Amino acid sequence: MVKRFYWSDDISEEMFNTFLQFQNEIPEDSRFEVWLDCDGGECSVAEMLNLLFESYGEDKFQLVGCGRLCSAALDLFTMTKCQKYLVPGTIGMAHTISRKVYVDGKGNMKMKFSEEKIIHNKYPLVDAFEYKLNQVMDKTSVEQYFNNEDVWLNTEDIEKFLT
Repeated sequence: MVKRFYWSDDISEEMFNTFLQFQNEIPEDSRFEVWLDCDGGECSVAEMLNLLFESYGEDKFQLVGCGRLCSAALDLFTMTKCQKYLVPGTIGMAHTISRKVYVDGKGNMKMKFSEEKIIHNKYPLVDAFEYKLNQVMDKTSVEQYFNNEDVWLNTEDIEKFLT
């Protein structure tokens, strides 16, 4: 029997914990799938999911892209090394990453780290995705991406990232 987890909320620590509960409750020999239909979320949590997904054997785990794969969800789906299926009609959206910055009532940014360190922090999924951009997107789309504009992809465009 295949157990399924439908991930339709943002990629967040809360959803990560919900997924961990699901994963911990299924019998160890069970096969399971994560159906990803998501508008994006936190890059650091996508990295955590990537490590977790890649730790499962191919005979046990499959990632299914369906509906919308946007931002960090697109990075996660396309770059995670695992068994995958892309539902026809699925759309994607890519853009450069943004950073969460907290601002107080006076307009001052509140961070524990310097802005320089936060801006130049690396995410392997994002780096891998950006490495493939020139191979799968046209020049105009690549320019839009690096200008932090949303670049929309159809199913066929997403499939190019999987090869």
